[in-house]
Amino acid sequence: MRRPWGLRVRVLAAGGLIAVVSAITFALLLNALHEQQRAAGPAREVTDARNAIASAQRLTRDMQRGVRGYLLTGDESLRTPFDLARRELPYQIEALAAVRDDTEQRPRIDLLRRQAETYTASLDSIVARMDRSRETALDERLDFDELRLTLIQLDRYERRELMRRREVTADLRRQAIVTASGGLAVLLALIALISYGAVRSVVIPVGRLQTFARELGARRYGARLPESGPPETIELAQAFNATATNLAASEAELRRIGERYLAELDAVFGEAPLGLAFVDRDLRYLRVNDALARMNGRAAADHIGRRVQHPDAVAALERVLATGQPVLDIEIAVDGHRFEASYFPVLAGGEEPVAVGAAVSDVEARRQAEDARQRLQHATATLAAAVTVTDVAETAVAEARAAFDSDGAALLLVRGEWLELAAIDGLNASKHGRLAQVALGARRPTAESVRTGRPVHVRTPEEMAERFPELADVPALVAFPLVTAGDPLGVLLIDFTRPRTLEAGEHDLLAALATQCAIALARAQLYERERDVAQTLQASLLPRGLPSIPGLDLAAELNAGTIGLDVGGDFYDAFTIAPDVWGIAIGDVCGKGVDAAALTALARHTVRAAAVEGAAPSHVLRALNRAVLAEGRPGQFLTAVFARLIAHGDGFAVTLACGGHPPPVLLDPDGNLRALECTGTLLGVLEDPRVHDVETRLAPGDTLLLYTDGLTEAGAPARTLSTEDVGDLLRAARASHARETALNCLAAAAQAGGGAVRDDVAVLVAQAGSTAGRTAPSESSTRGQ
Repeated sequence: MRRPWGLRVRVLAAGGLIAVVSAITFALLLNALHEQQRAAGPAREVTDARNAIASAQRLTRDMQRGVRGYLLTGDESLRTPFDLARRELPYQIEALAAVRDDTEQRPRIDLLRRQAETYTASLDSIVARMDRSRETALDERLDFDELRLTLIQLDRYERRELMRRREVTADLRRQAIVTASGGLAVLLALIALISYGAVRSVVIPVGRLQTFARELGARRYGARLPESGPPETIELAQAFNATATNLAASEAELRRIGERYLAELDAVFGEAPLGLAFVDRDLRYLRVNDALARMNGRAAADHIGRRVQHPDAVAALERVLATGQPVLDIEIAVDGHRFEASYFPVLAGGEEPVAVGAAVSDVEARRQAEDARQRLQHATATLAAAVTVTDVAETAVAEARAAFDSDGAALLLVRGEWLELAAIDGLNASKHGRLAQVALGARRPTAESVRTGRPVHVRTPEEMAERFPELADVPALVAFPLVTAGDPLGVLLIDFTRPRTLEAGEHDLLAALATQCAIALARAQLYERERDVAQTLQASLLPRGLPSIPGLDLAAELNAGTIGLDVGGDFYDAFTIAPDVWGIAIGDVCGKGVDAAALTALARHTVRAAAVEGAAPSHVLRALNRAVLAEGRPGQFLTAVFARLIAHGDGFAVTLACGGHPPPVLLDPDGNLRALECTGTLLGVLEDPRVHDVETRLAPGDTLLLYTDGLTEAGAPARTLSTEDVGDLLRAARASHARETALNCLAAAAQAGGGAVRDDVAVLVAQAGSTAGRTAPSESSTRGQ
């Protein structure tokens, strides 16, 4: 019989070897993990340094592009990337210096700081001087290349450092894998040998082993096998008892590790910038960190056991408990302050949550920035739609009040040595009187802002009494100059009935709003000047007055349609040819603008010259055709109607001709339409146009209407009027006086166009039956310019 000590020694040796191998393997693994953790910190520093370098590279490119765009176009808005990059670049360089305290990188970082300061100062000088010279561009390019080269050298060094760190980490990972694999292999081999010996040696006390196994399965590691019986059984019992001891030690180690992880979680919970909390199923606080306590304005300890009160939070928590699914990114407002909260279930192995976690972040600053951006976008779009100076001023005042929740606002324009009120909203009568006209030299916030070109912000009544005693009844205000590329155009005044300090974001919003307002004002002032020129030119192309014709009421109206700066091509004319003989004409020149105005002037003078020579209307239009062709301008043509009126008894003999123009409409006293077969081809296209004379009579009570196609096409494309339709329109529009009839025709055209005439419309109305001429020079008018 084999002595038991040999097996016992082997079992003990194997157990000891397992313990040693386990300890060594565990120690090596812990060491590898420790080394990896140590390597991770420098790697993160390298990554942070590279991110800072990349940001610096992007910012230098933004500065260069912003300056180049501004120098090329002169558009102030293109300086925005340069200004933003100029402010951000020093912070990125300092961030890089804070991350990397390396003996090799430190000189490069110092060099980068000096180059950035030099390059920024150079760009500031270029922008201030608006220097677009080639020499300056080359110098700027050299500075930029030096700065970019330094950044590239910094990045190359960090890239090499990152690769080295990665290689170190990979080596450590490989060592850990090899160590774990070797240790596991050794352990498996030892366990196999022990199992083989146990199978051979332990055959009798199966019941006791089963009981012991159940004890271990129940994690009662204090249970032990009795070490009695056959030597094999004793040795096996000793081995199992040793295993139980090791398991107890491992559980204790796991418990220690778990407690360490919980401690780390506690540290994260306490130091996290987010508000964190856990609540039970009754929505009572279990745990709250200091960040959330500050958000709620109550100590963390005062939360414990209290129920969540905010209705939005309660609804979200109940939803998580009901569905077991997280509820993310819910915006909650507490006393007007906005937060963003996410809620998630806490599970403990079951399907239903045992608690709910909450993570809350303060988004008020971000939301304010988004609101400011939206307000600025709305103000920009509204100002872009404003046309006149008054429209821009009223829009700017309304947007300023809405953006800053102010009690009143006003906009004043520079007029010589004075500021004149252009728009006001929300201010009382006394303040309105003080703002009606302000001398630029006065001791007033608006005047000071314009003189200095800088905003004037008075925050408190005490400051107001000290700086502007005459405005002691105004608690606070801000005056912002409206400046484009030149001198200030005016000033935007925002009034408050309580002390008010503008935050940085509000000041930026006001500056952007003032810039957009100044741009819109400059555009509106230019538009009004050009509009005045267009109105003057349009009026010069029409007769100053219509002739007084006994027995005929004559009136003409021209509506230039949609507001614009181009001179229209519609015209009319009426003049005396000879005693008891008159000529009336109407026409439509192709296009708008200066060329159309020149052709209109040519048409009027040619018609008058040909008519005075006594030519028939058809010959007058042919003379006009020859004159247009003689100009030799391709694409220029016109349509026209010319009629010659000869007094005959108590009426008029009328001879007329049409050159591609809609035929005139003639109504008798009973409203019956008398057809006029007046047709012809366009003028200025063919050398021999087809035009002919049509004769008719204008008897007492008759109404003759000459018009342009703006009348027939006012309702296009839905409907275009035929000659019969124009007769119906004239029948409805006819009044006791020709001027009223003409105005009614224009009103009908505006109604057909949805309330506005989209194209030029000219009408000339002749109503027979008066015993004396009733047309006065003032009845010739031009509208819509």
